[in-house]
Amino acid sequence: LTVVGFLVLGRFTVLLALARRHARVRRKTGFSWGPAVTEPVSVIVPAYNESACIADTLRSLAASDHPVEIIVVDDGSTDDTAEIARSLELPGVTVLCQRNLGKSSALNTGIAHAGHELIVM
Repeated sequence: LTVVGFLVLGRFTVLLALARRHARVRRKTGFSWGPAVTEPVSVIVPAYNESACIADTLRSLAASDHPVEIIVVDDGSTDDTAEIARSLELPGVTVLCQRNLGKSSALNTGIAHAGHELIVM
C-alpha cells in the first residue's frame, strides 16, 4: 500500500509539472497550433431521431465561412430527421439514409461518401 501511495504521489507530481509547463507554453505571445487550415473539409453528421435539432445543426454548419461539405447520415430514424434535413435545401448538404446499424456504421458510410481529404465527425 505504501509503494502504491508513493507511485500515485509521484504520478501526481509529474502531471502537475507537465500541466504547468503546458500552460506556460500556451500563454506565450504568438503561440500557434500550426498553420491555418484553408482546404475544404467534409463534415459527417450521424443522425438518429434528431428531428428536434437537425435543422439548427445544419444551418450552423452551413453558415461557416470555411468551405465545407456536409454529409448527414440518417441511421434509420423513426422520426422526420432525413425529411427535415432535405427540406432545408442548404447548399453543400447531402442526406444519406441507411437502416439502423449504429453510429460507427453511419460514420463509415459518411467517410465512404466524403469528397475531401479532411474529415470532421
